Amino acid sequence: MLDTCPTFESFLYPLLKLAENGEVRVRESADVIAKQLNLTSSAMAELTKNGNALRYVDRTYWSATYLRQAEAAYKFHAMRQITID
Repeated sequence: MLDTCPTFESFLYPLLKLAENGEVRVRESADVIAKQLNLTSSAMAELTKNGNALRYVDRTYWSATYLRQAEAAYKFHAMRQITID
């Protein structure tokens, strides 16, 4: 169990794996990834520095942004689409 939220890089591979079978929604994926990473409730309750968002959700969004910028969906055919809602 992780007591603190890991860096966004830890969310990249799990997000790619979730997207293998088609479109994924980032917010919904954040909870699935948090369970896969064995985040504790305290790690899931951490807020970003400005206090406006849950850190693990924010890190999932950042991962999705970097994957889209890298065009990983097209280069590696690991996912069809990641929807940032």
